[in-house]
Amino acid sequence: MKKWTYPVPATTTSAATTDTIEVAHLVGNFLVSLGSQGDTLSGMPDTANTARILNQGQFGQALLLPGSNAKAARSLTATLIWRPYLLSKNSAIQGISFNLFTNVTQTRWAYQKKIEDVRIVSMSAGLYYNVFDIQAKDKDDNTVKLDVYVNYAFRSIGGDIREEPEILEKAFGSKRYSYHGFEPGLVFSVNSLRLAANFPLFGHSIKGFSNGQFVGNLGFSTALNLTR
Repeated sequence: MKKWTYPVPATTTSAATTDTIEVAHLVGNFLVSLGSQGDTLSGMPDTANTARILNQGQFGQALLLPGSNAKAARSLTATLIWRPYLLSKNSAIQGISFNLFTNVTQTRWAYQKKIEDVRIVSMSAGLYYNVFDIQAKDKDDNTVKLDVYVNYAFRSIGGDIREEPEILEKAFGSKRYSYHGFEPGLVFSVNSLRLAANFPLFGHSIKGFSNGQFVGNLGFSTALNLTR
């Protein structure tokens, strides 16, 4: 585990004396997506059931995964994993970290002739545990790592859409502006190849959002070493 030290003034009165604060392992990822306009997600009326729309699943997915919504105009995503210094010193719990994922997305939703801007805030935070981390023995070997996590999950709907609650009621069956749940998941890595899977658990019986949806992604990651 890498640590960075920052000199700070000592608490004693001795001249020219410094102390240090040890900052434990901190990993951050940031992603900004900017679109010129983005597409509008429109609700399709259901003549057989006027209380709901036909494409509720699309709205549910847009709320569950706002950062991956292709119709979004703008999106900001940040991920942090922090291992406190005290945890790193205890061999029994040194695999435990804290993680935070947050996303803010701006998009537009519509129903019939009503079109409104929507701001979705997605947040997930909790415990992150390293099951194993097998380092490569030489340049021809592979580094293999497995992490699991259990997070509290939150979604909030804001923006001008709050002036037209009918759109929310048709899309989700209620005029709620926030949803709470849990999100277990895992991350398996081989060198820079990263495979992640998580299972957001929300209630309220919304297609594409509730009842334990499976979310998986595949990507590559690299490290940026900052020292001082």
